[in-house]
Amino acid sequence: AGAVAADFPDDAALTALRAAGKDGGGALVPVEEAVFDTVVLVDGRTIVCTILKVDADGTVQIRKKDGKSTMTLKKPEYTELKYGLGAEAEYQKRTAAVKAGSAKEHDELAAWCLEKNLYENAAKELEASLRINPRPVTLLKLGEVYAVLSDPDREIRLYRDLLEKRPAGAEAIWSRLGRVYEALGLPTRAIDAYLNAIKASPFFPEAKQRLVGLLSADGRLPEAETYMTALAADPKAKDLPETHLANGTLAYFAGRFMEAKTELLQAGAAGSHLLGCTEAALGHGKEAALAFRSSLETNPDQIDSWLNLGFVCALSGDVVKAQACFDEAAFRAPVSPNPWAASGWLQLKQAKPAEAGAAFDEALKRDSRCAFALLGKGKIALDAGDALAAEPLLLASLKAGAGGPAYRELGLARLRMKNTSGAVEALRRAAQGSADPDAHALLGFALLPTNPQAAEQEFRAATATNPTHELASCGIAAVVYARRELAEARQRFEAVLARVANHLFAQRGKRLANEATTRRWWHDEFDRKDGDGVRRTWVEREKEGLKVTLKSGRAQFAGKQNRDDGATALVRPTSDRFLSFEAEIDFAKCGRATAGVTIGLPQSPQTPNPNVLRFVRDAAGKLAYAAGPAQAPPQWKQIGECPAGAVRLKIERANPNAPEFILSANGVALDKPVRTDLRGAKLEVGTWGLAQKGDEWELGIDNVRLIEAK
Repeated sequence: AGAVAADFPDDAALTALRAAGKDGGGALVPVEEAVFDTVVLVDGRTIVCTILKVDADGTVQIRKKDGKSTMTLKKPEYTELKYGLGAEAEYQKRTAAVKAGSAKEHDELAAWCLEKNLYENAAKELEASLRINPRPVTLLKLGEVYAVLSDPDREIRLYRDLLEKRPAGAEAIWSRLGRVYEALGLPTRAIDAYLNAIKASPFFPEAKQRLVGLLSADGRLPEAETYMTALAADPKAKDLPETHLANGTLAYFAGRFMEAKTELLQAGAAGSHLLGCTEAALGHGKEAALAFRSSLETNPDQIDSWLNLGFVCALSGDVVKAQACFDEAAFRAPVSPNPWAASGWLQLKQAKPAEAGAAFDEALKRDSRCAFALLGKGKIALDAGDALAAEPLLLASLKAGAGGPAYRELGLARLRMKNTSGAVEALRRAAQGSADPDAHALLGFALLPTNPQAAEQEFRAATATNPTHELASCGIAAVVYARRELAEARQRFEAVLARVANHLFAQRGKRLANEATTRRWWHDEFDRKDGDGVRRTWVEREKEGLKVTLKSGRAQFAGKQNRDDGATALVRPTSDRFLSFEAEIDFAKCGRATAGVTIGLPQSPQTPNPNVLRFVRDAAGKLAYAAGPAQAPPQWKQIGECPAGAVRLKIERANPNAPEFILSANGVALDKPVRTDLRGAKLEVGTWGLAQKGDEWELGIDNVRLIEAK
């Protein structure tokens, strides 16, 4: 969206609108009129003034119209005093002069009342006229007065009572009734009213024009097309601004935005609001703002135009003016929840969940079923990690009509609750017929464990809308990784990291792709095809619950173990085809002991190669490794801080044809493999170093895991 800061009405413009009585019904408040008296002088001239005092001898004291100067007149300087009357007093005077049984005089007095903004009095006179002579023109005029008074109940009763009498011109009355229902937000009743208008007069264009708009907004496009075709065939109606508005509305809801724009430009002021929506859909922020402003110049109380202008400002990054638009909408429609809901979403955009929650609460005070306030509350709970609290709020928003975004957030909540089938159901509804890339990407991840082909389709649907969508890009990389196309997977994860360096999923995916690349030769060398299947020819062995206590230089063992020399806990391979060895070690009670994982050979006359590789946490709390003779003091090479808590240390072969080994802690591998000559490896988890007198160190070992070839 383009910049729209200059297009927003400034404070002076808003002040002028309000001064003109255009501040949400201000025109209904009668302007307090200045009522003046008149003094007629002997030469016929008059003085407009306020008579302050008249003495018994005829002396009169007056204040001139300017309100500042006073003067005194005596007879015979003046010949007559005329006292002015306010509009209400004048109405009472005129009412007394109306002849009984004269509908015409009641109509005339009603017209005078309307000139003076005395709407309640005008309604009384028109009602009196109808009791004498129930003319349709008078009834329609009374309906207009009820509309100005915002009294839809009396207006609806009036039209219903008249329609029961089957009057001539019923189509116009049905059409008026339809507009009342539209204003009340009852589109179904409005559609019924317009259909009755067409039934009364098949050639009545106004009802068809309104029907096209309502049916289009309700998604009933084929029915709308039928009425639009009839309007286009009517030579008297096809070029009317109202017909262009109807056609533009139909094109907008059908997604034909350029056609909608062409039609709405010919619809005049009535099409300004929808023209703004169309420009926004086309991505024309500047033009959308201008159209919404034009709509507001015609009708400053068009709340949707204020809200949409605010959305355009927000999309352009001007959150201050966006908030000003929402505040103006709240001022003009104090009972509407929508300005508060919009304000809440603006606060969410600024990462202010507390302020957003307060705004959503205000919206729900006005309407407990406000769909987008409920959706906002659900998103706040979801962002806070409380999927269980978010789910009922999101379901309530769907019941209130929130639609696609609510299904998407509900799907995400269910994914976090491990409810995969429920997540797939919600995300399918969010993605169905939608260009929402988030919905497609989330659906892809929900499908990935069971249907990677369908998952890939969803990921690619997301990138078709947004080629740089992070989640979808990671999803495609995950699918490629699952197909063991590791080089491409790594490239895709690296492409995401080039855009977002700290993207955790992409970091993990790249690490897994790197590790899998080093292990791929396991399958090439040790897997054998057996018909259409694959027979795995490498095995895993695991041990759990090992514990070593080192006290005064002596090691004592507890739990399951495979003890060889009384100093270490062992898992021995059955051959020299070692692939991977790892163990989870808890250093919490290990003190200053050096402890970790060792690959090597037991010292004996039969060991032609007594070298070992050790990967440990040293006495200084650093990760370190040493490679060399088993009997020589280790030459430790520190490689960084050791993670806190229990640490999973791992050594794995990186190359079947060279003595290279990858070391990793908690899944994070060293940049370069370690080279050392090891054959016939013995695998150990243990400690190196002696306990001081009175010290007792304890090494907790769990989930020891060996992978070797058969």
